[in-house]
Amino acid sequence: MVMTPSTFIGKTGLIGQVLHTKVPLIKRGELADPLERRLLFTGPPGVGKTELAKLLALELAGEPINVEFRMGSQVNVEVVRDWLRNAPYRPLLGDMTVRLIDELDTVPTLAVTELRQYLDALPRSVAVVATTNKTVKELVEPLQTRFAVWKFDGVQTSVVAEFLTRRFPA
Repeated sequence: MVMTPSTFIGKTGLIGQVLHTKVPLIKRGELADPLERRLLFTGPPGVGKTELAKLLALELAGEPINVEFRMGSQVNVEVVRDWLRNAPYRPLLGDMTVRLIDELDTVPTLAVTELRQYLDALPRSVAVVATTNKTVKELVEPLQTRFAVWKFDGVQTSVVAEFLTRRFPA
């Protein structure tokens, strides 16, 4: 699966292009800062956050089996403890293990402390990509500083019209 951010428009497309250039560096472990592997997409519903997160996760993992997709409400203490136990192991196939958390703001309060510990000890062979419709300041405090934040904006009607005109010429 190849990430094709060019199919996105507006700021979502720009974010996709920037992240696409970082993918090889992340996969090779050349970015020492774990923040480069802890990405949070914020913005209003319907701007492509989750879809871009899925494409990025597949691109980083190299194999679909290495991507674990969970809604935030499903990320409980047991799940995070399992992630912690398995963190040192590289995948047999593909490049990385990717945890994709949709709606990070719905992670149960009891799991936040465990998740914070997991994010702080994240090995180079693991990436966490999360989405939320909330602003960073609306997240619980332990999660506010543990992600590189990518803010998505709504797409203006004129941008959509231009995209459709280019894509489907008369």
